[in-house]
Amino acid sequence: MSERVEIGSIYVDSGTVFVGDPCYTITGDASNHIKTWSEWCAKAPFGQEPYDVTEPAGTGHGLSIPTLYGDGGYPVYAELEGGRVARVIIDFAPESDGEDE
Repeated sequence: MSERVEIGSIYVDSGTVFVGDPCYTITGDASNHIKTWSEWCAKAPFGQEPYDVTEPAGTGHGLSIPTLYGDGGYPVYAELEGGRVARVIIDFAPESDGEDE
């Protein structure tokens, strides 16, 4: 059985989060570095992919995932198994948690 704990928050100003290995995209010498925000947006267009999830750095190099409500702060949780992170959950609708219960 896993244990769920809050591990932090992320703050969003682009309406999206990126999940990927930074060695592929972050630094100037990264193999799939995206140099400008304009280049990023051109590679991550809205309304063209299922759920608007895109792979702007290339297949398998990370996912650009839009949030439910756009910009803001979102809590991040980890599900732990044996003291290690098994899953990460970003809650894009924290104010609605528990309303339907």
